[in-house]
Amino acid sequence: MENDKKLIIFYSQTGNTKHIAELIQEQTGGELVEVEAVTPYKSLYLGGAQRVKKERNEGTHPPIKTVTLDEGKYQNVFLGTPNWGNGIAHPIMTLLDQYHFENATIYPFCTHGGGGLAHVALDIEKRCPEAKIGKSFDIYGDGGAGAKKAVEAWIHSLDLGGANENNIR
Repeated sequence: MENDKKLIIFYSQTGNTKHIAELIQEQTGGELVEVEAVTPYKSLYLGGAQRVKKERNEGTHPPIKTVTLDEGKYQNVFLGTPNWGNGIAHPIMTLLDQYHFENATIYPFCTHGGGGLAHVALDIEKRCPEAKIGKSFDIYGDGGAGAKKAVEAWIHSLDLGGANENNIR
């Protein structure tokens, strides 16, 4: 299939989400793209939370470094984010203001500090109404020693050809 290329696109503040994205790339051979804020965020624990709250209250999304994608090229999109306040990170919101991945299946994945998946998949679904939302994955921190096996099990459970409706929300 011409448009069966896989994309792994992610934002990572601490490196945890990047680590998981790289493990997904190992398993799928997909193209890896990192989303970066023009003005990096400070640690959420060292003052960055005020910026996040301000952006959330104002409904603003931060400028990101240019990401150029041919959306129609990808059938399967792995979209990664840390869990920020029970949802997607603001740089991912900015990305989804530009790209909606119509006719693709998006597989959300998130790293967290105890909040699990929360509203991550729902946030993506709201911003990408023409995409299918596939089976999500969440992992605590960078996943530790079991991260590779956990990612392998998740990837193995997916029908990346799109025929298995059990993997779609």
